[in-house]
Amino acid sequence: MLFVYGLTILITATWVYSWVKNKKIVITRTPLDLPILLFLLSQILSTIFSIDPHTSLWGYYSRFHGGLASTISYILLFYAFTSNIGVRPLKLKGVAPLTNQPHQFIQTILLSTALISIYAVLERLGIDKNLWVQDVQSRVFSTLGQPNWLSAYLVAILPLPILLFVKKRQIPHLLLSILIISSIIFTKSQSGIAATGVTLFLILTYLSLTYKKLPHLLVSTALVIASTFIIKPQYVSSTLSSLNQINPFYSTAQEIAQKDLETRGNGGSDSMAIRRSVWQGAIDLGLKHPLLGTGVETFAYSYYNTRPASHNLLSEWDFLYNKAHNEYLNFFATTGFLGLGSYLLLIIWTIKWWLKTTRHNLETSKPISIALFIGWLSILITNFFGFSVVAVGLLFFLFPALAISLTNTKPKTYSLVIPAQAGIYINTLIVVISLYLLSSISNTFRADLAYNLSKSHTAANQNQSALDLLEKAIKLQPNQPLFIAKIAEQEAKVAATIFLQLESLPPEAQNLQQQYQDQALQHATKAVNMNPYNLNLLKSQARAAIYLSNIDPKHTQQALNTLLQASILAPTDSKLLFNIGILYQNLGKPKLAVASFKKALELKPNYQKASHQLKQLQP
Repeated sequence: MLFVYGLTILITATWVYSWVKNKKIVITRTPLDLPILLFLLSQILSTIFSIDPHTSLWGYYSRFHGGLASTISYILLFYAFTSNIGVRPLKLKGVAPLTNQPHQFIQTILLSTALISIYAVLERLGIDKNLWVQDVQSRVFSTLGQPNWLSAYLVAILPLPILLFVKKRQIPHLLLSILIISSIIFTKSQSGIAATGVTLFLILTYLSLTYKKLPHLLVSTALVIASTFIIKPQYVSSTLSSLNQINPFYSTAQEIAQKDLETRGNGGSDSMAIRRSVWQGAIDLGLKHPLLGTGVETFAYSYYNTRPASHNLLSEWDFLYNKAHNEYLNFFATTGFLGLGSYLLLIIWTIKWWLKTTRHNLETSKPISIALFIGWLSILITNFFGFSVVAVGLLFFLFPALAISLTNTKPKTYSLVIPAQAGIYINTLIVVISLYLLSSISNTFRADLAYNLSKSHTAANQNQSALDLLEKAIKLQPNQPLFIAKIAEQEAKVAATIFLQLESLPPEAQNLQQQYQDQALQHATKAVNMNPYNLNLLKSQARAAIYLSNIDPKHTQQALNTLLQASILAPTDSKLLFNIGILYQNLGKPKLAVASFKKALELKPNYQKASHQLKQLQP
């Protein structure tokens, strides 16, 4: 996402420079202007009224994609593309004008996809199986970091090489098509496999409508048959069986979770069983905040308030969920009916425009625009079972931009004359703003490096170096509460360590211990005040207090108060109730501890730790 931000700044700055050079602001009008504007307005309003505007602006930390800033970036890139690519030749000093056609970008997409797919196949063969914690040989993710993300990207690209092969009969396009399908299968992504089936069906439908001669149909049929040899039947059958669980008439989320618990054995829960539970919580959250939701990208904070109790029965019951695993429900939960409505309007408007141009493309046999349309439709399918990431988010805006640039109609423009004397001021302003934004991106990247390095130093008990790295991260990004919460934990840990060793340390060590203790309390409080809805910050505050309880037992009560506050935000979190029970036990309040353990078992009947503690208190 930071890379996209950087390129957006450079592209936009260059685009503005061309305005000044030509003394005219020129933005190409597109058929999607109105829905894009309405969608952007909904995101701005949801950010303004968000429970955490910082997250809504920049996205959930470590993902970044999905915040208002990323949406603005994609829209800027959309208009920069449609206003410059295929509209006018690219002129460089001393070089003949370049055609600057959309087809050049298609070739670039195919080349990069070939590299991604080749690496996916190599992963299947075990090229990097020893480098990852995940079993990457079983479920490949190539250069995109996660199997579902890889499959969503590849399915969107798949129609391009297939239809180009049918039109041009070039073997590289055929090989790339089979390579992409192989990679999708190797991800074992249920949503990816399902979307591939729909995509191939749409491609065959288009070919049957366009090419009447038998050889064309034989070629396309042979391609599909070749692909099925790669597909293992058990993958398809397991996908169909799993997809059945998202049928709202199948059973309730509670019933699905109970059945999953009874049948999964020592394995993990079925992904669709997990989705049903998360989706139910997302729907309840959206209904609770119907107009603008809880704020763009705040699902990680707000979901736990409506999290179904059935989630405790799943194998991933104590995982953090920062997305609804359904793009549409994620919009509903975080941006309400206004955000979801504008998003659906953008989709419907785009489909209507594309269908209108598709009829013309069928008559003139323009397979690239058709391929882009089918690939774009696949994004709508994979987004239903998951959520978009940067690569797919770019394609969501880039494919329509490419299709618009491929049309032969003379584009209409918004234009505004720039006074000659204003040019120098505009250029100066854009340079200053660009340098500032690029510097901010650099600081974000360096802060993230320092923060993640601090984790490894903490794991190695290198407490002082971990503190130094966290201080560096905070200096670079002072408004990131996660960094402040983590340094509070680390300071509390160091304070407790010094306290336990005071007898063997010089007298001034006591002052140092008190300093770390005070800083830990201040930082923990500051982090929570910056985002009181973030459960992770409250948990960090509780951990810091538990560390400090080694110095003064009164901090145990502070830790308890913090977790009680957290349990109000997450009333169905059985792990929180278990930890509350432990703290009650440590405070010598067995009756309250028993009540907490019983409540934890009520929410999660198979909670062995809570059952064990309860037996100790009630033998």
